[in-house]
Amino acid sequence: MKDGIYTEIGLFYPLNFTIRARWGVPGFTNDVIYPTGVVMFDDTLKAAYKQWVSQLFNPTNPYTGIPLAQDPAVAVIEIQNEDSFFFWGFDPSSYPDAQR
Repeated sequence: MKDGIYTEIGLFYPLNFTIRARWGVPGFTNDVIYPTGVVMFDDTLKAAYKQWVSQLFNPTNPYTGIPLAQDPAVAVIEIQNEDSFFFWGFDPSSYPDAQR
């Protein structure tokens, strides 16, 4: 890398994430804060996540002429932070039947 300022982009951190009822994620009829692990196994949420990532990284930046995914100022793209089946907050009994 050349000298300069580099950025780490963290996309998903469950402590700051809410599944909205209007998204149609099976079993979530109310907004749910801190849905540990759901993004790893629910197809509706995985598809939405992929769409969000695509919308963030694929459009061409009008100022640089390149998409964010190819910007050399981006050193790290963190796909997921601390969210797994082994994370301290994961409790499958707290999820609706459709997710269990």
